[in-house]
Amino acid sequence: MKEANKYIFEVLAKFVEDKNVERPIFADAIRYITTNEREKEWLQKLKIQDTQRILPTFRTAYFEFEKQKYFVTIGSTTQLLTEREIIQKEQLNGGIFTALISELKIPVKQTTDVSFIENEIFYETEEEKIEYEFTQVKEFFEPIFVYKVQHDCVFIEGETKNKTTVNILKLSGFYITHNPQIMFLEFDKETLIIFKRLFLEGAKNIPFENLVFSLVSVYWKYAFLDIYRCIERLFSISFFEDFHKYLGIENSLSLLNFSAKIEDYTGWRPKEDAAINKLIDGSPQDAIDILQEVKSFIDSRQANTLPSKLGEVIYTIRNSIVHFRPATQLEIINVIDNEYWNKLIRASLLIIEDWYHKYDEQLNR
Repeated sequence: MKEANKYIFEVLAKFVEDKNVERPIFADAIRYITTNEREKEWLQKLKIQDTQRILPTFRTAYFEFEKQKYFVTIGSTTQLLTEREIIQKEQLNGGIFTALISELKIPVKQTTDVSFIENEIFYETEEEKIEYEFTQVKEFFEPIFVYKVQHDCVFIEGETKNKTTVNILKLSGFYITHNPQIMFLEFDKETLIIFKRLFLEGAKNIPFENLVFSLVSVYWKYAFLDIYRCIERLFSISFFEDFHKYLGIENSLSLLNFSAKIEDYTGWRPKEDAAINKLIDGSPQDAIDILQEVKSFIDSRQANTLPSKLGEVIYTIRNSIVHFRPATQLEIINVIDNEYWNKLIRASLLIIEDWYHKYDEQLNR
């Protein structure tokens, strides 16, 4: 407990010193956050289990206390009050606050007024020990919100009831879909519904990290690229599926590992345009219809029309982002507006949802 309190006030003192304030700070006294007996238990027994950095100013974590799991957000300025069947707000107290600041090394807010810290914390005193309510100190640090994770929540995973974990990446993504303050792009309601559905119900092997980073992208083209990478992972799998079945090795070698071994040992991989055409041809009709809308929109606004096959449309847009071909490519991404970026991403999410469900069993072997 002493070390946790020491850390908090040392961080505050260093923040003031780094600002080169000419006034002296009086940091010699022993300072600590007051806690009652119950709060001391929180401070001593709270155990951080996992953390996830998502943005320089936003990260998440989860901890356990007395067999209950809790989800933490650091940097979000608004508290989520809905979705109580998933998470419910937990009242912050001195023990939780002290433990989280110390264990997670939560920084002082850069916008904090140094003179405010001096006047409230490092004032001149003859006292050897000074205690503070945590509410006096928490305003100097990045915002913290704590939520109790419901026991039957879909984000709790594990083989037995006695050994479970929180899938913090999926829960973080779900949280972001409800918090526009964390997102930079104007995702529409329909697109966010599919993001949310994937976090709640999506197949286990979806690369959820890419979905999360798509949600917090600053530019549409990079949001799309993260989604495209999820589709890209399926290219060799879809090509080798029939061969994998023909060899009769479904039970001894997963389709994913089989595809990886062929690529590792032979260096062969399917052509991306052919692979994505194969995937799109077998995708849900609503995804195909949306992609056709995107193609028609782009074709109506540029001199060069896109390929007729919708898979190649996605591939061409991808190439226009990752390759610099000013004569033909830059025009494509510049004509897509917010509405059609949303449609392109929404269609891609529907493709991901469908194909990862189709391959879920093979990928999990």
